[in-house]
Amino acid sequence: MKRIVILLLLSYVISLNCSAVFFVDINSFIGSYYYPERTDKEFNYYDVQDVRFGLKNISVDNLNLAVTLNYSENLTDYTIGLKKLQVSYEGFNNWQLAYLIDNLGYGKASEYFEQDLTNPDYRLHRLGDYRFSGINLEHKLLYHITAAHFLGGNKHNTVIGTSALKWNLNPLSIKLFYLHTGRDNNFNKTMHSIGFETELQTTYVEFFHSQSWQHLNSVFKKTNYLTYSELLFSFTPELIAGGNFFYAKEYRGFSSWQDYSLLTTYQLKSLNNTLIFSHTSANDLRKSKLTAIISYSFTESFSLGINGATHLPKTNRNYYSLGFQVKINEKYPF
Repeated sequence: MKRIVILLLLSYVISLNCSAVFFVDINSFIGSYYYPERTDKEFNYYDVQDVRFGLKNISVDNLNLAVTLNYSENLTDYTIGLKKLQVSYEGFNNWQLAYLIDNLGYGKASEYFEQDLTNPDYRLHRLGDYRFSGINLEHKLLYHITAAHFLGGNKHNTVIGTSALKWNLNPLSIKLFYLHTGRDNNFNKTMHSIGFETELQTTYVEFFHSQSWQHLNSVFKKTNYLTYSELLFSFTPELIAGGNFFYAKEYRGFSSWQDYSLLTTYQLKSLNNTLIFSHTSANDLRKSKLTAIISYSFTESFSLGINGATHLPKTNRNYYSLGFQVKINEKYPF
């Protein structure tokens, strides 16, 4: 059924004879793990395929349309699905009404901390990532204050509703938000969450902080607290260094979950060199990882690199990973 809807949408867009942009966003890793302590199956094949393509910037009068499809793995097969759909109407003064299918959440990492495609949190909202289908209403209260409201849900989380108020005070922005889900990702309980995000961007410093307090309803009421921060320094246009930090009172079945990363990236003409040290601790869980990524940009939209890492678990049985990663981001207006 979804494929039929996608084909009908694309056919309708083509029949409109309007301008649009076709885009391709490919992030692919192919490699292997090496476990020297094993006597059998020392090498394990591993890959990550994040392939997205679609149409955006499609406008007909006050109606705008954007469609993103993704190519994802299902065991040994790959399937094409609907990643994002947005149909919006901007005919009202300072108001926008849209039907939206997308992932919602708070605490999104910057592109610097998403260079490692093998990171399990790649492209996820750290304070909770929710698949959403429903209505989105946005309006501008003042020239620097905007409000956004979402009401919908999915089969797992049932009802999802969130509202946010954002102040744009260049170079600083502040956002206050409320989020409700009928079933939380961590505890499978009804959740009410309040929080805020703040972001500062200057020539030499980038800072981002997001945190939320969660109240979960069940037979026994409980609370949870999550926070995610980033701090980056641009010493020169070619040299950037910094770190991020995530903490959750309870997360993925553990209590007092903490993880942080330290990053250095240096651009030498078309050659990019990135070094990342990350560490995770929670209860008895302790693990670290040292990752080196060397990539060459053939064009502004195409790069090919080597991703190698040393994994340092608590057991001291170190293991390693090595692979190639490809990034392609092309746009074709028509």
